[in-house]
Amino acid sequence: MTAPEPSPSQDPRSINPELLRRVEEAYLAFRAEHDGKNPTRVQLNAVIKTSFSRLCEAARLVEARLGAIETRLASMPDIPEELRLANDQGLKAIWAKARELLNGELVDTKRILAIERGNHRTDLAQMQEVVTVVEADRDAERDRADAAEKQAETLRLQLETIQAELAAAESRLAERADILAALRQSGGALEEGNDMNATKRARGSRKIVGPETGDLPMIFSALPSTDQ
Repeated sequence: MTAPEPSPSQDPRSINPELLRRVEEAYLAFRAEHDGKNPTRVQLNAVIKTSFSRLCEAARLVEARLGAIETRLASMPDIPEELRLANDQGLKAIWAKARELLNGELVDTKRILAIERGNHRTDLAQMQEVVTVVEADRDAERDRADAAEKQAETLRLQLETIQAELAAAESRLAERADILAALRQSGGALEEGNDMNATKRARGSRKIVGPETGDLPMIFSALPSTDQ
């Protein structure tokens, strides 16, 4: 059975090739989704969205071309046994080669993954060592800072104690200075009084105190005069 020849009105050259392509794609898509059932013109136009006159002409051409292809396929003889066997052998060889390549690729992939895992573990171990060192340094700095803070607090307390002792010593020195000044003042007054008493005693020692007898003038008058 041969496909009908298209009429002059069905000449593909008179129809937009883009419209033919779209109609054929919609036709095949509908048949694939509906178990080989052919679409109606309304169903096709729901996808193409053009005038029915243009759609009907393009659909007739598409149906004619697809029918011719199906007819040629149906008239072709079955595949010869030798060709089928050769094809099977070829497919088996291709499949075996593909599996070999796939296995080799899997082996290489596993080897690369193992190397990457080892490198990753090494990197993690090195990073952990760095983190450990950094944390140790941080803890040491924190301990030194705490010790320095405690030492500073101790020194501050010692300084406050020394300042308090200095203030007390200065207070005692001031008191002693006041006491010494008072002693100096009282010592000067005492010396002045002693001088006055000594002067009085010296003056009293130069006076002749006569005896309380009536014959002492007679004795002094009987003494020879020192003027002769």
